[in-house]
Amino acid sequence: MLDKVLEYNFDHIVFLGDYFDCFPHQQGRADPRTWVSMLHTVYQVLGSKATWLVGNHDLPYIEVYPKTSEEIDKAAIITPHPGFTPLIASILAEYQMEDFLFGLELCTQVDKYIISHAGFHPKIFPPFKYKYPRTSIKKLYTTWEQQKRHFHLNVDHWINQVGPVRAGGNSKYAFGSPVWLDWFTEFEDIEGCPQIVGHAQVNAYLRGLPYEPLKKGKSLCIDLAQSGYASFYKGKLTWHDLF
Repeated sequence: MLDKVLEYNFDHIVFLGDYFDCFPHQQGRADPRTWVSMLHTVYQVLGSKATWLVGNHDLPYIEVYPKTSEEIDKAAIITPHPGFTPLIASILAEYQMEDFLFGLELCTQVDKYIISHAGFHPKIFPPFKYKYPRTSIKKLYTTWEQQKRHFHLNVDHWINQVGPVRAGGNSKYAFGSPVWLDWFTEFEDIEGCPQIVGHAQVNAYLRGLPYEPLKKGKSLCIDLAQSGYASFYKGKLTWHDLF
């Protein structure tokens, strides 16, 4: 998919997160070392022409960096994910991917849309708390910058929270964070602040839904199993099918 997208002329590209999936059914698709090496190269080549958003699969790698597999205690991880593997964590340390991991953003804004991995719940992003959405976004940036290097100092922070739908039974919130929010049961369209998210492809597949953008109000979910991408041109959002 990435090769096809890079063939097009673009001003900027936004990646929606989850760069390190490694579930049992995915093993064998790509060698972890080859994937990290390619990611390292693409990150350097794109430079300022790309924004890389953080996904729930990426959090534990940020948390344990730069530990090797021998140094990692999976039971002590504050931001666990079942797809996490100490081997990939070791390879990330070997390739010195600190700039990539700690450069991952919680969200960004393109045109009128707030873009994040899973979406913001209205209780986290009140639409009218500040006069301009950009003010709220700046505060979110600051919160993320503080939290991503200190997960253990604030275990109950909303960024760490997994809603009950995603098996977050101990969460004090009734919904997930912007990297865990479930599109089907927790996501709510925020008036005056449409969002673009990913994160829901697995649920869509299990529900037998077609691979096409999902809509709630003016918000879109475009995690389509790497089968396409969206583009903005002159204020218009267009969907492009890759296959």
